[in-house]
Amino acid sequence: MFGLFFGSEAIAEMLPLKIRRIVGIILLSAGIILGIIGLVFMILFQGSDLGLGGMGELIWLISIGVGAISILMSIDFFRKYE
Repeated sequence: MFGLFFGSEAIAEMLPLKIRRIVGIILLSAGIILGIIGLVFMILFQGSDLGLGGMGELIWLISIGVGAISILMSIDFFRKYE
């Protein structure tokens, strides 16, 4: 489902099983780490102005969003293709 949107399903089909799992683990780990970093930024900078004209509060939102996209892309690399 998400592979059609992100285009990672075609890439995952071309890779051998071992490499596909390694790429999936890397994407999943990066997504979890970015999500945690985003949550920490959200808690630390809650209610403070970072002096970026309102853009400072988007740092944690972008980090959580990129983490979620990475996690969704990792789904295709854990599927079984036959």
